[in-house]
Amino acid sequence: MERARHRFYVHPDQIKGDLAILKDGQAHQIVQVLRRSLGDCIVVFEGSGLEYEVEIIRMTPGEVMGRILDRRNGLAEPPFPITLAQSLPKGNKMDLIVQKATELGASQIIALATERTIPGQRGRVLRWQRMAVEAAEQCGRTKVPQVEGPLPLQAFLEDQSIRGVQILLWEGEADLKLRDILRGHPLPEKLILIVGPEGGFTAEEVDAAQRRGYRIVSLGPRVLRTETAALVALSIVQYELGDLG
Repeated sequence: MERARHRFYVHPDQIKGDLAILKDGQAHQIVQVLRRSLGDCIVVFEGSGLEYEVEIIRMTPGEVMGRILDRRNGLAEPPFPITLAQSLPKGNKMDLIVQKATELGASQIIALATERTIPGQRGRVLRWQRMAVEAAEQCGRTKVPQVEGPLPLQAFLEDQSIRGVQILLWEGEADLKLRDILRGHPLPEKLILIVGPEGGFTAEEVDAAQRRGYRIVSLGPRVLRTETAALVALSIVQYELGDLG
């Protein structure tokens, strides 16, 4: 049987024994958009790290039922969790960051409010979470990053539950590069990356992060846009410690 290509994220309640049930918008996509037929296969996942190959056995415009043919561990998750703490950028740039950070293996994305971020965008968190789901479906992941915030930077720094290899990107750092910390480093239990806003962090914010144990690093001699910096940093981490390259 041809391996299924279309992937859908479902709530665990939608897996019932050897059956998977998809309704409403997902059913519409399968029936009306993708034009699937009885006997065709799809892949579903529910965020646990497993994915299920499912044969369609019943379909209506509002509900698709499938028989689970195979359960398997997903192969697209990184070997350690990565939290991306992203200072809120202007406009719709966070959309791109969420999409691509999901593709690059971030397990958590936290929007930060800093001295130089534009206030607002709180109502967009649900939109960003949906984008993370769509990106996970597309790229083959079996877990969806949790998108949270906006959270004040100081509150984030003081959160005792957020611990691991702690890194803050700052264009004012002249000597220490991200790769200098990562090369030769054992796989961390968790890695946290903080990325600044347009205009960068203030010196006071950098000092506050250092007092909380963050290593202050540069990505190189060029000043990158905030959305570029986030994705470059994730790529470097995954190349040095993860599963890229």
